Amino acid sequence: MYSKKLNKLALKKISSVLWPVFFSSLLIFFVTLNKYVLLGDSGEFITAAFEKGIAHPPGYPLFTIIAHLFTKLPLGNAATRVGFVSSLFGAGSAGLTSIIVFRITKSKIASFVGGFALAFSSLFWLYSVNAEIITLNAFLMLFIFLSALLYAESKNIKFLYFVSFLFGLGLANQYTIACIIPAVLVLIFSDLRKIISLKVFLILFFTFLLGLAPYLYLPLATKANPYVNWGTPSNLERFLSLVTRETYGFLTVGDYQKSGLVDIFKSQIPFYLVTIYSSFGIFASVVFLIGLFKPRRDKVYIALLFALLFSGIFLVAYSNFSITSPFPDVQINQRRTIQTVHVISFPFIAMFVGLGINKLRLSLGKILNERKCKLILSFIGALVLAVPLINNYQVVAKARNNVFNFYGESVLKSLPNKAILITGADDTYIFWYLQVVENKRTDVPVINFSMMQMEWYVDELKRRYPEVSFPFESVRVGEKLDRFYTENIESHNIFFAPLDDQARQSIPDSYNLLPRWLAVQIIPKTQNISLQSYKKEQDNLWESLQGNPNVFRNYRDLPTREILMAYARHFTNTGIKFEGFKKEDWAEEDYERAREVSAGYYLSTERLASLYLRQGEENYERAIPLYKEILRYKPDHAIALRNLGVIYFEKKQYAEAEEYLRKYINLEPSSKEDEIIRNIYQEVRPYKR
Repeated sequence: MYSKKLNKLALKKISSVLWPVFFSSLLIFFVTLNKYVLLGDSGEFITAAFEKGIAHPPGYPLFTIIAHLFTKLPLGNAATRVGFVSSLFGAGSAGLTSIIVFRITKSKIASFVGGFALAFSSLFWLYSVNAEIITLNAFLMLFIFLSALLYAESKNIKFLYFVSFLFGLGLANQYTIACIIPAVLVLIFSDLRKIISLKVFLILFFTFLLGLAPYLYLPLATKANPYVNWGTPSNLERFLSLVTRETYGFLTVGDYQKSGLVDIFKSQIPFYLVTIYSSFGIFASVVFLIGLFKPRRDKVYIALLFALLFSGIFLVAYSNFSITSPFPDVQINQRRTIQTVHVISFPFIAMFVGLGINKLRLSLGKILNERKCKLILSFIGALVLAVPLINNYQVVAKARNNVFNFYGESVLKSLPNKAILITGADDTYIFWYLQVVENKRTDVPVINFSMMQMEWYVDELKRRYPEVSFPFESVRVGEKLDRFYTENIESHNIFFAPLDDQARQSIPDSYNLLPRWLAVQIIPKTQNISLQSYKKEQDNLWESLQGNPNVFRNYRDLPTREILMAYARHFTNTGIKFEGFKKEDWAEEDYERAREVSAGYYLSTERLASLYLRQGEENYERAIPLYKEILRYKPDHAIALRNLGVIYFEKKQYAEAEEYLRKYINLEPSSKEDEIIRNIYQEVRPYKR
């Protein structure tokens, strides 16, 4: 009887922490829920859920099954309904975080701060209001940790069986759930001898397999031939290929070019730390550091530390995404993608924020009375939560825009009849969403070039688009596809999507690329174009952008910034075309348009500054601020440093010339372009400040 009363009392205390955090977070997520598609996997997940399809490896069956049920809700459009799944599990993750902190600290204020710190962190918040698998992964990871913690406290073997089941479920969602294994082992290590037996092992194995059961959905779903049908797992070989992520590599995180150990410590880990700071805010970051250091190393603290390290720095280093591309749009794509890895550790960062609050509570309790202690802690907690709540609300609210939808619709609308659209990046998913979910421009075959490396996908294309000729079984990277283009270009207008680069390497030498609206058309080199008509196209595109004020706002979220760079890239390319036709005034206009949409795409600024530079000394004053603007985005931009040095030398402003030429000379040895630059530098060195 006494034990039951204690359990009821403990449950009541936990409920007093869980439900306020859960419902408050859910309310905020619901208010900020995105009804549009976000650049990334969002469009694919919505489409797969809508039509009971199969997403990219490993198929994400658990999320797809749950999300499909939510597509039946009378709640906005499909993007809103599937996004609400993320909101539920995001709020659930915040609630579980608060429970774990409470079980460790027995402090309600520490629990509230820990739970809300996770909910209000900008990156986790963003993924909680968009259709993504991130929050489901976080929820399962936290549930596993809590179950292992309950086992460590009670020694009840049923909690361990639950850990096994949840781990299977986690693998049916995302393989990064494995990051929690070291923490679980720390919590149960001392009892391994007690629990190792044939009976326990068999039950653990059975519950684990039960957790993997959602994978049975994949062979059932493929029979209906959904539009999103990755891997077509109709037989055992294809099923295993899909669930083991054979395309990407079973134990590989992402498929970006890898970097060396120096780059991991020089750029990747620092970027991870910057992501944490910008997401949680300065006060939460300080409290996190306070909670991170603990004099007495107990088992639970070590388990939390392992969870943080393996889901954070270790995973970042292991995934090893290169984020230092010299091209601004590629670099922002790399950084956007790696942030999906960064956010995996956020629940454990939030826990240490809660532990930091508790540490302050214990320290203040030794020197102040209870009333003053609560007052100061409430003030600190308010700072920790209010700053990110206010700042990050602006980030998330602005990210709830239609820029990506508008981009996809603009591309499809601009395509003529009998067009083929070749894609090769994450923008593929907006076209899938628009065609399957919103039934727009279904007459346009959308072909993902990078996926054509897989035979099953080419088979799907042949079945789906019988009017298109596919004279191959699969495509190798860098392969010239002469027959594909020559056999289709007479009957179709062939375009590349704006964010695609890889496919463009496949065109024969007898063809040119011409930016048309937002897409890029393949045309024979012998084909003439009307400059006046072409200029009118660019003016019409610009007018259409003017009608969407969302395009001309300042965004901090990387997905929107990447899409705006696609617009800027287009106008930069048309400006280059106009320069080639000796239409410098038209080129200048399009470079300025690119800068207005996205100043971060500094290649447009570089082209404009170079244009002014070639026009002679009378335009030096117009070129100088542009080159300085480039250096604000990329301080080691060699061309900007060199040209500023030369301009100031010719203006006889030798001190300024020395400053920029010195920086240019001190770059990589390959940047030491020629003897003339070094001779100029020697001339201006006496004027060093």
